[in-house]
Amino acid sequence: MTPSMRVGLLELMLTISVMLSPAFAQPEAPSSVVTNYKPITERERLEWFLVSTTGPSSLFGAGPLSAGLSTAFNNPEEYGPHWEGFGKRYGMRLTGVYTGNAIEATLGTAWGEDPRYFPSPNHAFGARVKYIIKTTFLWPMRGMPGT
Repeated sequence: MTPSMRVGLLELMLTISVMLSPAFAQPEAPSSVVTNYKPITERERLEWFLVSTTGPSSLFGAGPLSAGLSTAFNNPEEYGPHWEGFGKRYGMRLTGVYTGNAIEATLGTAWGEDPRYFPSPNHAFGARVKYIIKTTFLWPMRGMPGT
């Protein structure tokens, strides 16, 4: 694959991902998401696992984009810059996502972790940075007051 073909493939993949991103966007969370937190149930955890692993944004969005970019830059080189290499990279990504989500769903249950994503109710940059720090280190877990 020539360098100009790689650039063209990269542009195509980025264009497709931008066009598809609104279709896979998550709905806006209510502003009281943290104060009204309810621990995840077993059924919700299973749904999270299935959607995160085999949902449209994983299979038709992030998967092809990741495999396409890796193919365009021929990384890893052992797979080659062709459709067969794309398929191997897509499969490698899918097995990695499946394994990571399975570990999170099982060990996360034992540790009382909640894998769901709750967007920041604030839109100001500083408030969002504070929210990132707070939810990374201080997110409620099972057994904490208020959960």
